[in-house]
Amino acid sequence: MKNIAFIKLINEGDSSYVDLDIFGITLVKGWREALLTPAPVKDYVTNDSRLEHGQSVIATPKYAKKDKRDVSISFFLEGKTEEEYLQRYENFLDKIAYSGEFCLKVPQLKRIFKLVYSQCSQFGDYGLKRGKFVLKLTEYNPDDRIKL
Repeated sequence: MKNIAFIKLINEGDSSYVDLDIFGITLVKGWREALLTPAPVKDYVTNDSRLEHGQSVIATPKYAKKDKRDVSISFFLEGKTEEEYLQRYENFLDKIAYSGEFCLKVPQLKRIFKLVYSQCSQFGDYGLKRGKFVLKLTEYNPDDRIKL
C-alpha cells in the first residue's frame, strides 16, 4: 500500500521522506496498535523516611514524565526477483537499522515518530522474493513526536 508510512533520517530535510513502498515494504497488521500504545511513566519521586509512616510521593502532573518505550513492528518485504528482494532488503536496513535515529511519518495517525533500531526479533524468508520480519525499535523520547 502506498502512502501508509514514510521514513527519513533525523538529520535529513523534510523533502527527504521516502515511501516505504520504494523498499517493497508493507506494514503488517498490528502496526497502528504498536505505535499508539501509550508510553510508560518514569517512577515518581518518593521518600521512604524512617521518621514517617508509609512513603511520601510527589505524583503531580508537573512531575509525571514519559519514559522511553520499545515498539515492535512487523514488516513484509517483496521483490520481483531474488536480486531485487536482496537489494531492497539491504537498502531498507541501511536506511533504518544502520544509520542511527530515523523519523517514521504516518499521515493516517497524524504523527511523526523518532525511532532507533534495536534488533530484528523475528525473520521469515519465503523463497528470497518475500520475507516477513519484526523489528524492535526504541522511542527514546515519546514526548518528542511531531503532530501533523
